[in-house]
Amino acid sequence: MEQRPERSQEPKSSSSEYNTSSKLERLAPYGVTLYHVVIFIGVGLVLLSLHKGWILADDGLRRAVHSLSFGSLGGTLMASRYVVYAVRHRNYDRARILWQLLTPLHSAILAAISILAIRAGLLTLTNAASPSEPQYTWFVMAFSFVVGMASEAFVKRLIMASESLFGERGDLGPE
Repeated sequence: MEQRPERSQEPKSSSSEYNTSSKLERLAPYGVTLYHVVIFIGVGLVLLSLHKGWILADDGLRRAVHSLSFGSLGGTLMASRYVVYAVRHRNYDRARILWQLLTPLHSAILAAISILAIRAGLLTLTNAASPSEPQYTWFVMAFSFVVGMASEAFVKRLIMASESLFGERGDLGPE
């Protein structure tokens, strides 16, 4: 006689796997949004600590943290905007989760690099940023936020600059 498997041992039907998968898909934007809220709160706490003088007495390090923080804020704002619009239009794309998770980090790094490029003279603006305080710190914060928001456009410009500087195409495709 054949023994029938117990109910707990029966293979799951594809419909239950689909339901679990679709539940995860529906929850994904809310998880990403929670991650973005944590970044907003974390950056706010870092900036409050800087303002109160609880951390970093060195002006150069304070500017670097301002740049990283405001770049991260700009990138997080753009990534979270996409999530809100996609959910609102019921068109959330799971394939963008990595982009939404990594954009705040990429934006922070690009903002810091942009300030380094300005300080080094590689990137020039129509008017030079005033090195006097607090104007320069305000400039660092505002410019870093803009770079964070427009990180994809900023990367495209960096690629164009490196192509013209080194004379090679910067794509990652096959030769």
